[in-house]
Amino acid sequence: MTLALNTFRDTDKAKSGPNAWQYYTYDLDVFPVEEVDLENQRNLARELISLAEKLNGTVDILAEFDM
Repeated sequence: MTLALNTFRDTDKAKSGPNAWQYYTYDLDVFPVEEVDLENQRNLARELISLAEKLNGTVDILAEFDM
């Protein structure tokens, strides 16, 4: 898991729109170290959303899958 400042951060652009996530202040990347099933990934996403809501933050979840 890595948390980094987003080099494209822009508070005005991050407020709304379909691509607002591209301008959020931080990027959090999560990569599995072993095979992880889909349910485990969903649970992690729910936990991250819950944590962000407790901190009055905004989270958009994006997923990439290798097929």
